Amino acid sequence: GSGPALAAAAAGSGSGGAGGEGLSSSAAAASQQPTGASLYLGGFTGALAQLDAHHLGRLPRHAAVVHKALAELAARLTRSLVSHVALVRPLTAPGRARLTEDLALFQMALVQHKLVGRQPEDLGRAGLELAALKQLLFLEDDAEPPAQALAKLLAAPDPSLRPSTVLHHALSRPDTPPTLSSPPALLGVSSGAWVEWLVAGAPALPPQAASIAQAPPLGPALEAQPHESGARREACAWGAVLACLDSHAQRCSAGKSKQSAEAAAAAASNGEETGAGEVYAVILEQGGSMVEKYLASALKELDRKATGKRG
Repeated sequence: GSGPALAAAAAGSGSGGAGGEGLSSSAAAASQQPTGASLYLGGFTGALAQLDAHHLGRLPRHAAVVHKALAELAARLTRSLVSHVALVRPLTAPGRARLTEDLALFQMALVQHKLVGRQPEDLGRAGLELAALKQLLFLEDDAEPPAQALAKLLAAPDPSLRPSTVLHHALSRPDTPPTLSSPPALLGVSSGAWVEWLVAGAPALPPQAASIAQAPPLGPALEAQPHESGARREACAWGAVLACLDSHAQRCSAGKSKQSAEAAAAAASNGEETGAGEVYAVILEQGGSMVEKYLASALKELDRKATGKRG
């Protein structure tokens, strides 16, 4: 449809080029700016205004096909933004406040240019995920022990949040060890390329990256889904996080083998290894069940819709 094509045009204009790194780099720098929207939001709103003036404003918006295309555009832009925001790390309290403001300004821009209405549900599931991420950023507390915060997040995330959003955000806490890489860093791809594949399935990941981001066994229902499906990509995102955890464990093991007994004991007494180990353990133990619950619900919904169409 026209929505994905328009989304690609807007994303390319607003992200600083084909690399798609403008959003992530600007969002990461957002906490350094005391007031106003981030650099990304300034670029995005400018690009959206140009797109509206030269293209969208000329379309017969009352036509059903145009309304559908604009809704697809808004939803795809929203999912892309949510995925990029979840990848920003390390994310401290000032950064979360700035990103929460950016998310609100982003939604206002969509409304201003008449892509959607004023309510989150006007964006469908993408709008509900945007609202859930704003709530998550607003309520998060850095003072809460890392293991406790992560366990709470993974045990009962808002059902509107995709597993990839939750998992990426779980890696964004300032207490996450630097040896625990993000999926795009481990796979050797840009954040923009990773998000574009995660949201739209195209362009495909490079072969080496795709071989690492493999979906772990999650039951026959998922196996029946086509490889280009959103459910399959979410499962692959969990596979990529598992690869990040494995790489982290290998680095820690190699580091320990080089430490003297005295240095290892000092690190343990200071709690350095404990904090890193807790983050690793909680994501490893609870991430899989969180992904499975989400996919089971999503696949059940797809089956219900398919049954309704056949009926």
